[in-house]
Amino acid sequence: MAVTSWLEEEPKIGRNSAFNLMLPKIHRLTIGDFNKNNQKPQRFHSINLTFFIKTKKNSEPSGFSISVPKYLDKRSVYRHQTKRMISQFLIPELREIINGYDILIKPKRIFSKKEGKLISEEIYNLLHSAKLIT
Repeated sequence: MAVTSWLEEEPKIGRNSAFNLMLPKIHRLTIGDFNKNNQKPQRFHSINLTFFIKTKKNSEPSGFSISVPKYLDKRSVYRHQTKRMISQFLIPELREIINGYDILIKPKRIFSKKEGKLISEEIYNLLHSAKLIT
């Protein structure tokens, strides 16, 4: 069996998955860091997600912040599950994303595990419409 990097592995959903569902540290961004960037964000909408995109002054790797508001569900288990699903489908696209952007992702509702394919398509389409994928 050939050894592959973590970016080349197929993402898996589930409790016993060996796949790490966190974004790499250089791509993580807090909401406070996103708000420190004084530029006005561009908005890109889909049925289930909203992307807020700000450009950086330098060409650092693009940073991502995923915010699941409490008003969507008061139970943190479901908010964290939604956040993990978004980051899981974002990780394979990191190699193709252009550097120099701060991106805030806000879901419009809580996602179930069955909706994985729909969410991955929406993330790809939003990244493509925002011209963030090379």
